[in-house]
Amino acid sequence: MLSLWWSIIREGYEEENCPEFTDLNIGYALSGTELQVQLLLYTRENQNCSERLIEHNVTASKYLNTSKKTVFVIHGYRPTGSQPAWLDEMKKLLLSSGDINLIIVDWNRGATTVIYTTAVDNCRKVAEILKNYVDQMLVSQLEFLGLLETEKAPVGRYNESYSSNMQQ
Repeated sequence: MLSLWWSIIREGYEEENCPEFTDLNIGYALSGTELQVQLLLYTRENQNCSERLIEHNVTASKYLNTSKKTVFVIHGYRPTGSQPAWLDEMKKLLLSSGDINLIIVDWNRGATTVIYTTAVDNCRKVAEILKNYVDQMLVSQLEFLGLLETEKAPVGRYNESYSSNMQQ
């Protein structure tokens, strides 16, 4: 009895701390799904346990290193809702190829539908989410390198000099 209880607790802990690709079934395709996107990060440090990235906060990641090469793996239309059969092997091959950030884009909720045009519309939304995330990664890297200053003072000085010239 104690081992069953411990097994249930451990499974809950692993699910909470190791987010997995959304695995749906044909029932979801028939009823349709609302778009939900998970960005699952794998690196050499966390090859067996993904980290769910926060869409609007690139700096919140424990493992993401924006100075490393980043590879996105994005599945397509999922008429049955199952996880792509090739996904795990692709993950292993890419992680063994070099020290990279591997982001698996899970939009299974949104790609699983019998109405193909709905998946196409959701695909555009996923592209917008990824564009915004990549933009954040670029800003983070530029700030890290000191090539982008987020300080507002230069603009303030410009406005002060512009204002003083207007008063003369």
